[in-house]
Amino acid sequence: MLSRFTHATDLSDGLYANVDCTTARQRGNVVLEKRSLRQESDGRRRLVSYAPRRRRGVAPSLAGQ
Repeated sequence: MLSRFTHATDLSDGLYANVDCTTARQRGNVVLEKRSLRQESDGRRRLVSYAPRRRRGVAPSLAGQ
């Protein structure tokens, strides 16, 4: 999801991307991760936020990966 913020009180102006990722661990648990990136003036994207979340009850297709 891309969002452009201007004149926000808590954020610097710019283009932001939120990326949701799922990582399957070897023990069978899954970690959900939300990463937020901001596009800098030179075109590079910089990580500005990272939030891991845990979920129990792994889908069988993900177990052991």
